Amino acid sequence: MDPKTRALAKWIVGGVCLLWMALAGWLQFSDLSENEIQTHASTAVKERMRDCEGTFQQRYECKEAIVIQSSRETFYTVTIRIIIVALPPILLGVAFPFMFPRRRPVIHRQVEDDDAWKQRAQSHIIHPHQPPAGDNQA
Repeated sequence: MDPKTRALAKWIVGGVCLLWMALAGWLQFSDLSENEIQTHASTAVKERMRDCEGTFQQRYECKEAIVIQSSRETFYTVTIRIIIVALPPILLGVAFPFMFPRRRPVIHRQVEDDDAWKQRAQSHIIHPHQPPAGDNQA
């Protein structure tokens, strides 16, 4: 893919991601009901708290368990909605470079006719009959 087409594809993918996030965000968060987002001040939680009976400690523990459970349910509800909004664009952004890989330029070098390349290649090899540089054998 040539650079211009790749740049256009990036803009298209970015636009699709932003459009998805806008539409999915609107659909997921615009119609949240009070039953889906429950806090200790919501009417559904207060009604459940009225059913707690017993001593002060028992009522306190009952109400605390209700608040904790409603907080967990709210967390799960909001987390799932955030995942629906954010995960597809993230996955598309991660997968995009693999779907449209860049062309790597091919560098053409002149081939040397002499043996200079052998000398350069062998300069990195330590030969058994030559001690490595820095070894002082006395």
